[in-house]
Amino acid sequence: MLSHKLQRTFEETHYTVHHQPAFTLRIGQHSPELDALLQASGHDCAAFITACNPQGQRLDASDNRQRQQNLLDELDARDLTTLPGSGQHPDNGWPPEESVLVLGLQFQAARALARSFGQLAFVWVDQHQVAELIEV
Repeated sequence: MLSHKLQRTFEETHYTVHHQPAFTLRIGQHSPELDALLQASGHDCAAFITACNPQGQRLDASDNRQRQQNLLDELDARDLTTLPGSGQHPDNGWPPEESVLVLGLQFQAARALARSFGQLAFVWVDQHQVAELIEV
């Protein structure tokens, strides 16, 4: 279970999708940009996931790059639609975490994927709903 402090940190983080134009997901907020993207792509849900800094422990940039590439390779092998992203808290001084928005990845599959990469949580969005922080 996430500590109150860590949950608050995740809730305050800006989850930016590097699309044209870029947009930011915020926990508890609706994203018209994501709704439009889901509709245009024919998907009804999305997950925003990273492989960086497993269990909330900061790794060096090289380790994080390799972990993120492994995640991208896994998503590519599953033939899933992805968009690059990054997660960054506006005030805590951590560098941005390279992330990925995965369109159409079903909830249980997203949870299992996040767990397999050692994550404490991921962002989940159903079309026309607010972004949710999901503990793994």
